[in-house]
Amino acid sequence: MGLMRFRYLISGGGAAGTLREKYERLGFPILQGYGLTETAPVLRCNLPSDVEITSTGLPLPGVEVKDVDPTPEGRR
Repeated sequence: MGLMRFRYLISGGGAAGTLREKYERLGFPILQGYGLTETAPVLRCNLPSDVEITSTGLPLPGVEVKDVDPTPEGRR
């Protein structure tokens, strides 16, 4: 088995606070994502160029979602 290399870790459960900080200190950037097992693994996710740790980011290309109460930027 070869060496595995990760660019990012995506947290679907909201890696918050000290856990996120520990991983980032070890060199693993954390992106927040959101998905539903019954619809798709990931519906929305932060982009590496636009990380907002308190947001699950914008919908992925080709994904349509309806936000009931979005922020002015369209984030959830």
